[in-house]
Amino acid sequence: MEGEEGADSVTPTNEQHETALELARLLPVLGLMVTEPLPELLRDSRSQMILLQILSARGAATVSEMAVAMGIAVPTVSTMVRKMVEKGLLERNQDPEDWRSIRLSLSAAGRELLQEMAERRAERVGALLERLSAEELATIRSALQILGRLVEK
Repeated sequence: MEGEEGADSVTPTNEQHETALELARLLPVLGLMVTEPLPELLRDSRSQMILLQILSARGAATVSEMAVAMGIAVPTVSTMVRKMVEKGLLERNQDPEDWRSIRLSLSAAGRELLQEMAERRAERVGALLERLSAEELATIRSALQILGRLVEK
């Protein structure tokens, strides 16, 4: 019928925008709900945790690449990396394709620390999921598959 367009007739662009706004609103709130104090090795810098997470996703990177990824100055990253190497969380390796370049990667201790943190976050998320019905949980699992495709490389 003419003239009966209402809230139900959202164009895909508006629907995408509204979905993006809702995700942008909810993700930080969910993050705060499952965040815990930093482990002792990272107590002095949340940026160190972010660096570990970025390296975990990338596999390896130079100090310059990490500075760009984190949006901070190269000297700041260099200082952070030195401290993290001293703590045993990172390794510096010569780039096999460019002997002048040093590539950073997670050490076994760095990978283990991130795994422990992920497991603790999963426990907290699990506690939230216990509030849901089986149908709601199935819906979230479906949505996670879709979100996973969005973030795949």
